[in-house]
Amino acid sequence: MNKRIQLFIVLLFASFTNAFAQNQNVTFQVENPLSTPVYVVGSWNGWSNWPGVQMTMVAPNKYSATVSIPQNTVPEFLFVRDSSGTPAKELLQSSFPCTNGNVQYTNRIFTLGTNDTSLCYTWATCNTCTVTTPPPPPTPKNVTFQVESPDSTPVHITGSWNWGAFPGTAMTMVTPTKYTATIQLMPSTTPYEFKFLNGASNTFENLLPSMPCTNGNAQYTNRVLTLGNNDTSLCYTWSTCNACTVTPPPPPPTTVNVTFQVESPDSTPVHVTGSWNWGGFPGVAMTMITPTKYSATIPLLPSTTPYEFKFVNGAGNTFENLLPSMSCTNGNAQYTNRVLTLGNSDTILCYTWATCNACTIAPPPTNINVKFGVKNTDSTPVYVFGNWNNWSNFPGTPLTLNTTNNTWEGTLPFSPNSTFEYLFVNGVGTKEVMDPAWTCTNGNAQYTNRLVTIGAADTTICSEWESCNACGTIQPPANVNIKFAVQAPDSLPVFVFGNWSNWSNFPGTPLTYNSATNAHEVVLSLPGNQTMEYLFVNGSAKEVLNSSAPCTNGNAQYTNRVLTVTHKDTSVCNIWQTCNACQPASVNGINKSDLTLLLSNNSIQLQSNTYSVFDGLEIYDITGKRIFNSNRVNANQNINVNLISNTLYIIKVSNAGSHYTTKAILNY
Repeated sequence: MNKRIQLFIVLLFASFTNAFAQNQNVTFQVENPLSTPVYVVGSWNGWSNWPGVQMTMVAPNKYSATVSIPQNTVPEFLFVRDSSGTPAKELLQSSFPCTNGNVQYTNRIFTLGTNDTSLCYTWATCNTCTVTTPPPPPTPKNVTFQVESPDSTPVHITGSWNWGAFPGTAMTMVTPTKYTATIQLMPSTTPYEFKFLNGASNTFENLLPSMPCTNGNAQYTNRVLTLGNNDTSLCYTWSTCNACTVTPPPPPPTTVNVTFQVESPDSTPVHVTGSWNWGGFPGVAMTMITPTKYSATIPLLPSTTPYEFKFVNGAGNTFENLLPSMSCTNGNAQYTNRVLTLGNSDTILCYTWATCNACTIAPPPTNINVKFGVKNTDSTPVYVFGNWNNWSNFPGTPLTLNTTNNTWEGTLPFSPNSTFEYLFVNGVGTKEVMDPAWTCTNGNAQYTNRLVTIGAADTTICSEWESCNACGTIQPPANVNIKFAVQAPDSLPVFVFGNWSNWSNFPGTPLTYNSATNAHEVVLSLPGNQTMEYLFVNGSAKEVLNSSAPCTNGNAQYTNRVLTVTHKDTSVCNIWQTCNACQPASVNGINKSDLTLLLSNNSIQLQSNTYSVFDGLEIYDITGKRIFNSNRVNANQNINVNLISNTLYIIKVSNAGSHYTTKAILNY
């Protein structure tokens, strides 16, 4: 065979191998670093996150960290320690067999194949050590804070777990002089700081830095708590270090079941709505239990204040017509509603439509059990949250891990032949994100929830997290729309070329110039939930990227852009031959004095005294991938978005043709 043809086949095979590169988990461990904290830093992200990934102690004098690295590569790395605020790399001799042999940049080196790998070295040597299995991640603990004899009410507690949510968590009275609140916190070797507040103006208690229960900081004098691996309760007298006796909090109030029945409505469907949730109009759907009678059971809290309610029916959701002179109403001529004084026992009542005439109560249908299950959640604990209790108990009912099938499960009773909406929730209260185009949802783009109708038999519902797939099923990913865009190519025409076509259609798919964005763009429908590699091409030349750039695969021989796609439509826009995100075409600008950005892990807020609403908000990561987009956002309100600490984001805000673009790092 001709040698040139042989070489071409080898290169082509290498190109295909690179196009389908995947990541492997590498567990790095180091022994006897002599000081802490300890980090591992390496070439897999271009040495760009100095001092690297912080390592966790897994045994005395041994530290561990696991990093996802592209397979079939030869990464370089070093361990780093920091005892004085100045990180210091370990010093290795270039003659050591575990190094790259480079006198100027002497790094450790290893070859990563197609399997997860663990390795362990003694600090600053090539001596290997035994890999220690890392312990499981810590779980949150319940901390019950109590304070005695505050000098006014209401009472709150706030702390270093979330100083930004001032005035903090409201405390509940457990005795005439004592208040309590229970908060879930993660065990930490760093003490938490906290303080009690009270009164209408949320005044901090007055503590002295000389007090033994404080941090000793004269400027910010706070109480301190070192939290271990157990639930904890503590009690202090207001503005002192005097301990008080912890009072067990009262059990939460239990609901009672109220069964509403109505006879002879003049059309269907039939609902009941009331003061427990007027905003959930038209209310709870009622089930036909006889040819002329409808029933619904709702759990409500006992109350000394009468509940008001009304029946609703028909396609137009029409209230029944009641007169304020009727004995079963509130007598209010403007808002005439039925009334119910609810005690501590389950209650059943029945009325004829639009009258106060009582009807014969029919036995409600026997409840059926619905077993909820979800797999592959991205954090814990896990809950199920739905409209069966008017969305009132967020984050919902806790689920239990079934270790046999690795599924989070819980069983709830429901009326048969009913339809309800719900979502799974995990972690600190993150609802799963569903696409309204999916068949298992309600199709509501604003409030996209799972939708299910159950029959008359016990039912099991089990789904993969953020998916309509049943638990354990493997289905081909649904297509998503991906918008590729590039600015400032050095010649025309422009294409996008990637591994979704096995690199077989060079120069790729042509892009179209958009004068409004000053970018060449195209939208492709491609399978979701995958990692793709691609390049922009112009004329007949592929762009040339540095393999150390963070938006690439890190492969020096075949350096391609990398894009990880989920199940949602996305867009990515970069400047030619860089990882820089595209710049807005408009030269108009929103003044910095008119806009302040506040970021946290789960929200962003656009603070402004000039604008009440902005036309658009876009957030891009450093690779140019758009991770959030909204066409209309309110100023001075939290906008839900998941952000990662110590990560650079590019944020674009627009209003009436003006733009504001900035870079921001979430530092906590």
